[in-house]
Amino acid sequence: MRCTASRLALLLAAMLTSACASRAALARAVPAPGVNAPAPTGGTSAPAPATPAAEPFPFEPDRELPAHSLKPSMAAAESLHSYDALHYRLDLDFPCLGTSLSGTCAITLRASAPLGTVTFDCVSLNVDAVTQQEAPAPFSVAGGQLTVTLPHALAAGESTVVTVTYHGPAARGYYQAYPETWFTFTEPSNARYWFPCYDQPWDKATSEIHATVPDTMFVASNGVQIAPPDWNPVTRKKTYHWGTNFPVATYLVSVAIGNYAELADSAAYVPLRSYVLRADSAKAAVDFSRLPDMVDFYGSIWGQYPFENYGMAATKNFGGGMEHQTRTTISRGWITGTRSWERGYAHELSHQWWGDMVTCLSWPNVWLNEGFASYGDILFTEHAYGADSARTRLRAWAVAYFKEESTSSYSLYNPPSNKLFGLSIYYKGAWALHMLRHVMGDSAFVRGWRDFGAAHRYAGATVADFQAAMEARYGGPLNWFFDPWIHGKGHPVLRVSRNTVPRVTGGYFNYVTLEQVQPGGGVFRMPVELGLRAGGRDTVVTVWIGQDGSATSTSQCTLEWPVDSVTVDPAGWLLFQQAPSGAISDTGPGGGAARTLRFTRSQTAGGVVELTFEVPAALSGRPAVLEVFDVQGRRAAVLWRGPAEPGRFRARWSGAVGEGAGVLGAGRAPSGPSAAGVYFARISAGGEAAAAKLLWMK
Repeated sequence: MRCTASRLALLLAAMLTSACASRAALARAVPAPGVNAPAPTGGTSAPAPATPAAEPFPFEPDRELPAHSLKPSMAAAESLHSYDALHYRLDLDFPCLGTSLSGTCAITLRASAPLGTVTFDCVSLNVDAVTQQEAPAPFSVAGGQLTVTLPHALAAGESTVVTVTYHGPAARGYYQAYPETWFTFTEPSNARYWFPCYDQPWDKATSEIHATVPDTMFVASNGVQIAPPDWNPVTRKKTYHWGTNFPVATYLVSVAIGNYAELADSAAYVPLRSYVLRADSAKAAVDFSRLPDMVDFYGSIWGQYPFENYGMAATKNFGGGMEHQTRTTISRGWITGTRSWERGYAHELSHQWWGDMVTCLSWPNVWLNEGFASYGDILFTEHAYGADSARTRLRAWAVAYFKEESTSSYSLYNPPSNKLFGLSIYYKGAWALHMLRHVMGDSAFVRGWRDFGAAHRYAGATVADFQAAMEARYGGPLNWFFDPWIHGKGHPVLRVSRNTVPRVTGGYFNYVTLEQVQPGGGVFRMPVELGLRAGGRDTVVTVWIGQDGSATSTSQCTLEWPVDSVTVDPAGWLLFQQAPSGAISDTGPGGGAARTLRFTRSQTAGGVVELTFEVPAALSGRPAVLEVFDVQGRRAAVLWRGPAEPGRFRARWSGAVGEGAGVLGAGRAPSGPSAAGVYFARISAGGEAAAAKLLWMK
């Protein structure tokens, strides 16, 4: 499909030199020996997945932490716990009967301080025995915690292996999608329901699993398949061995069990291995056809794909997708043969960088997972289908967010527990990144995001860590952005008003006022583009709202023609709603009491200009300002600024310039008199404005 080049695509072309070979060459470079292709038609099932050759599992029980070392936020989290989990080895039998399971979990850990007892999260599992280095260890289970007394106490920095023998059934975390598939899903904190662990997102460890299932089933899990399955002809069971040498959070450890066919492909040096029910293999081959492009595209933005391989495993009775490390679990309903769920694939693949490679240090930082992956979806849409398609998708998300926010408003950082995966986290979360991109510019935005990933690779991170990375590329503080958008609630609601004043020398002064009128108050500081239509021509200007904490911002543009219409944010960079605009008029309807701002008199005598204006009751309490401009549109004086009060008022100006140059007869001259000549007075409040021509003579 031919697509319009986007701003981001042009940046990437300038930033990065493609080193990718052709797809055919890549297929040769990353072979999948013995992998059977899916059936050519939907009516024929593909053969069962082939078994790779055996390869050693690269885990050393006494290894050091990964090379990322500990960042300040990680170090703070580590200091709160008495040990660091290094590796989980699961040896489990899954009989594929309900949620039954049984076996052992061997946990390699290292003491952070002298350690005589260890505690693991363990809920609803029946613990049969515990050992430390094969020596029996006393234990107790209470309140969802397994507490083990170590026969051999540890000194700080010393490692050991604690093995727990247990059986189910699992109350949560491991599910049967009868009668064809079984799978795990534990986000945010349900890994403890199917294996004992330290179930916190920041305590990552390597993992491996020896999963025994009926020999008609196949097991897909994290990382790589280490060895061919071990088949027992007596029990008619097979044991599959999977593992990863990359740190993984406990909620990202997974198994998917089914009578699967394997689909093999490759991106730039990344093997792709996905598993679907055999009847779905032909449709899946169509649906998954853009995965190589997705992997290559995200790698060009965020850096090289971070793990051994990638793929998906489909299961029944599962709503949506879950970004298990290297092996996303998806709903069978996402396989249609029409690529209709392609953007869901993009979202889950984005998580391999944001959620898996860099994981939110704690769940209050969940925006780093879900908001980032959601914007990954937008970026791929822009890359594959053009900027207009991406904007359309963002607009639809804005509508969904506004609907939720109208009844449940919460911040992206530390949302309520029942909104941990609310629409705002996804949709407003994506919008926040979109707006930050506009604020920073594409180059600084992409580089800052990559810096963040490199700094916290295979570790946990916080919103503050991300802000610091972006500030380094922006070249200044970004609190003014992160405080309202990430830590605060809501969004701007803008009331727009405009006014036009003829210039003595020709043309027009066009004034546009944006007033923030969002419920609950607060001020958002943001650049806003305005599309001005005047004389059949379009002009785009950028103004800043919220400067100096003011809810009202006025811009002036000198054009040959008066402005006919104003479009706020024509390119779609701002998440906002527009309030109905007030009328701009010099007289109230029918000549009765004033219902809009208006000047009623302007006269000059004795070197003093006297202005009389009326403020309607409807604008009471709104921020207001009375200003004087010269014929070039330059502001000469601010006569008054403050909350509007209803009634008729008189202001006097004696030519003084600057702030507070006179109101209601009490004038002062902060910086000397102005030159004699023609000026324009303008009063604005509550999204309304009125102007009057005046002549000042010394």
